[in-house]
Amino acid sequence: MLSKNLLQLSGWVVVMGICAITVSVSRPAARQDPPYPPAIRPSHPTNAEASGTDLANPANAWDTSLSSGAGNSFNPICKSVCTTPSTRTTEWYGFAAGWIPRSLIIRWDASSGFYNIVAGSNGKVHAKLEYSLDGGGGWNTLYEFLSTNQAPQSNISTREDQISLSPDQDPTLVRVRASLTVQMTSCNNCTLSPSQATGTLYIRDIRMEVERPILTVSPEAVTRGQTAAFEVKGAPGGAISNWRYASERVGEIYRTTNLGQVTWSGSVADAGTATVSVQISGVTYNLSKYLAVLPRDFTLPTVNPSRVTGRELSCLGSTFLVPVPVTNAPHSLGMYCLELPAVRTAGYINDQGPNQDVRFVLSVSGAGTSYRWLLNPDLDDVNCQFYTQQTGTYPRNPAGYISGEHLRANAVRHESGSEQSHYAQYVAANADPTKNIGVGVEDLVARGSSISATIFEADIDEVIANRRGLITAATNTPEPYGAERNAAGEFQGYINYTTYTGCHP
Repeated sequence: MLSKNLLQLSGWVVVMGICAITVSVSRPAARQDPPYPPAIRPSHPTNAEASGTDLANPANAWDTSLSSGAGNSFNPICKSVCTTPSTRTTEWYGFAAGWIPRSLIIRWDASSGFYNIVAGSNGKVHAKLEYSLDGGGGWNTLYEFLSTNQAPQSNISTREDQISLSPDQDPTLVRVRASLTVQMTSCNNCTLSPSQATGTLYIRDIRMEVERPILTVSPEAVTRGQTAAFEVKGAPGGAISNWRYASERVGEIYRTTNLGQVTWSGSVADAGTATVSVQISGVTYNLSKYLAVLPRDFTLPTVNPSRVTGRELSCLGSTFLVPVPVTNAPHSLGMYCLELPAVRTAGYINDQGPNQDVRFVLSVSGAGTSYRWLLNPDLDDVNCQFYTQQTGTYPRNPAGYISGEHLRANAVRHESGSEQSHYAQYVAANADPTKNIGVGVEDLVARGSSISATIFEADIDEVIANRRGLITAATNTPEPYGAERNAAGEFQGYINYTTYTGCHP
């Protein structure tokens, strides 16, 4: 029989030595976007024909009670006006600039009536509602109401029409036009006839719903060092604050001048996200926009090989000689020299923009880069004994010598050829973005407040030195096929190092 005694601990219930954990899990509240800004409404009518406030007063162009919007009511009677039409036309315009439209909404109603119509008398009521998106250059009919006493139309109860608008639509070019014509088209007896036509048209509301404000940047991807401009759109009159740029590598940068402006521009060296707060009608909108930064083409180009004649090759401050007569020693047939100078200029952004106080590499040049090589002059001279004693008896004699022609060609290939050469290895290394000096320094950035110009330049030079070492090592190693082989690795004979009298001491 189980005991009914329970020991209750915080978060635990213990029953007869059996533990049960009670867990209460609450789901995070769904993220809610702030509300849309209040709708905007037209500020002006143009009403050349109407009198008083007929279809004219913008203050009455919207009415939440739906009872007294700007409108008109005409009731021509045959004996009063005969067949003269009564017409009123009004346009509403003046939507404020700077907003991002979502939709245009028009709330309206229309009606017609015909009374005491005698035989031979006829009346009509014509109401038309239109909108323009280009300032009145072209008009789109939203609704057209035509009613006659022979074909009376049902009255239009208050309705709300919505027209979707492009975010690129200029609000100032949006117009609404309403017109009402009431007419006795024929009267049996103009002086006595009581025939009457009545028409009404009320514009209860004209409003433009707008998007939440957004933060834009132009261009959306900027080449490092060029100018980008952030701009708050869709918030005319809004209170702007808290401009900040979260740079990907140099930390957060806060705007310190002109804090309330809707734009923030300047040179940019590091990608990041700009944020800003906008307050409209008591609602705060926290906006953000990412800016990509594209690398510049700082690739230092490959130089062509340059041949040096003679025995002497100056390289990196030293002078080297190939031996004459030729000996069986490294670099006796030829040698090369690779020099990789790099001149860099550091830049500093101090324009109060999103990357103020950022250091970056402004330029880098490989001017003076050279790949020079020479061939031992005794091998280059077809009349020299060293050349002629390469008899070309291989492969007829498996232990025979290579020919002078092949030896010379292979030595040239070894130093400067397009494949299986030190030069080819230099070309491949320089084309490697992980080794190219210019590519290595292109994206270096730092915060001026934390690193001085001297330290930053030293950091650049360190990268240059490291990359120079990588290219030099890749040019040296592995050793290309020796002069006994062609570019395909085919062995073409042994080299005859028999002692001879040097031809070009």
